[in-house]
Amino acid sequence: MAADPKLSDLGGRIRALRTEAGLTVRDLADHLHVSPATVSAIENGRTGISAVRIAEVAALLNTPVDTLLNPAGAAPAVRVRADDSDHAQDWRRFEPLVLEQPLRAALEHFSEVGYHATTMRELADRANMSVPGIYHYYSGKEQLLAALLDLTLDDVLDRCGRAIAAGGSSVERFTNLVECMALFHAHRAKLGIVAAGEARGLTGEAAERVRTRGRAVQHLFKAQVLQGCASGAFGTQNPEEAALAVQDMCVGLARWFTEGGRLNAEQIAAQYAEFALNLVECRR
Repeated sequence: MAADPKLSDLGGRIRALRTEAGLTVRDLADHLHVSPATVSAIENGRTGISAVRIAEVAALLNTPVDTLLNPAGAAPAVRVRADDSDHAQDWRRFEPLVLEQPLRAALEHFSEVGYHATTMRELADRANMSVPGIYHYYSGKEQLLAALLDLTLDDVLDRCGRAIAAGGSSVERFTNLVECMALFHAHRAKLGIVAAGEARGLTGEAAERVRTRGRAVQHLFKAQVLQGCASGAFGTQNPEEAALAVQDMCVGLARWFTEGGRLNAEQIAAQYAEFALNLVECRR
């Protein structure tokens, strides 16, 4: 397959930054959960790279998304892979969350009283298990917290990537992202509360993994606002601050949204998309 010049430029920047960071092709492949051959194809401009992958690469390499996309400062020109499958279109659909007993107990208790105030005895009682029974599967409450945060970030990054890919313009991609993040924090409020408030309970490799992936989500918002500004759709003079404000607004839904209120989750998400367009000064 012949290389795409724009993709070759992006791939070359990824390769240069990866090399500068002392990472091998396999290191990057392991981080992205793809094969080394896929990383090689990306770096050589032979395949596209999704918005989520770009954000994950930027976070790993500690580089702003806009710098990765175009260090010269011109309008970003990244091709987001399209996906017309049912999977690409179902980012708005939330099925009931199914968790094994220890994780369900941890989610309920951490979201109610906090990670540090929770004991393994309380988790065991809530899960209708013995303490040794939980220890058979998990080394302690930190591993339970890590599992919940991994689950949260896996779902957020997957859904946000599909939401962005479904947009046909910079405005659509941005509003899809906002709607997606708002829907997640309405439908998965307890996961959102734990992710926003308890991640500091992690240590070591788990803490670094969660921080890196959290930065990847943050980079997604910054990238969409910057691309909207570059296309002339958004007029804000403070794109990075606006992106952070929009993300925080969506995350905050988890603290107050309840089913059965005046507006349902879908209506709130659509309303938040309008709020977000006002924040970035969308030219309509």
